[in-house]
Amino acid sequence: MKKPVILLLVFIFCLVSFSSSSAQQRRDSVFVEVMGSGLMASIHYEHLFTENLGLNAGVGGYCAIMAGGISLPVTVTYLIGEGNHKLELGAGAVYASIDADFLDEDEDPIFNLDDDTLLGTGFLGYRYVSDAGFLFRAGFTPFFYDGNFIPYGGLSLGYSF
Repeated sequence: MKKPVILLLVFIFCLVSFSSSSAQQRRDSVFVEVMGSGLMASIHYEHLFTENLGLNAGVGGYCAIMAGGISLPVTVTYLIGEGNHKLELGAGAVYASIDADFLDEDEDPIFNLDDDTLLGTGFLGYRYVSDAGFLFRAGFTPFFYDGNFIPYGGLSLGYSF
């Protein structure tokens, strides 16, 4: 008698756990970002340690068909708001390793980066996570480099789980 009751309780617990999964409970995300903190194109993993505070790390490519180098963005994220729609704030750094033979000063008018560069970055934007896990982000992602402020932006699509 105990075994069927335990199995029934486990089954009910599983149903309640899966059916109550919502955007607020999704702690992990994987997304692709165009422009943004990865410079041109990047893929990211994010983990929320609390409902509002998380860490985002990615790897990206830079320049023509991502052949010119890589970027490694890492940012701390803070979310404001309730439900599926949130304001996202972030700050972090991007390590960019650029092939010096691939670029000259005329080919890199936006950043004018050296071979290996550390950039400061931020994020101010909109974040939407559907109940099914679809993730959309759009935001202002400025860079701080060598005393300069470089306005920039990005769009992200992904999945939260």
